[in-house]
Amino acid sequence: MVKHLLAQGVNLSPKVSQPLALEVSGQAKIEPHKSLSKRDREILRLPSAGVRVTDIAVMFRTSVKTLSTYGKRILVKMGLNTNAVLTPYAVSIGLLD
Repeated sequence: MVKHLLAQGVNLSPKVSQPLALEVSGQAKIEPHKSLSKRDREILRLPSAGVRVTDIAVMFRTSVKTLSTYGKRILVKMGLNTNAVLTPYAVSIGLLD
């Protein structure tokens, strides 16, 4: 897309071009929690608030197995390896407030 814009002679303001250049070069600071959907954030928040997984499954009208899959996808989206680091990370960025 960047090459297409350049080929078309599109001029970008520094406010737009600088973050874009960082992203394209791989130097952008990525906040992994920004990629979480509303449902992902809820599924992350509820167990941390002490709600049982079986109760969450009823709330979302899904199975415990499906919640497990959501949990695994959340870990992947956030670049984390285990659930043990998930809650402290979420607390540190204010996701559970």
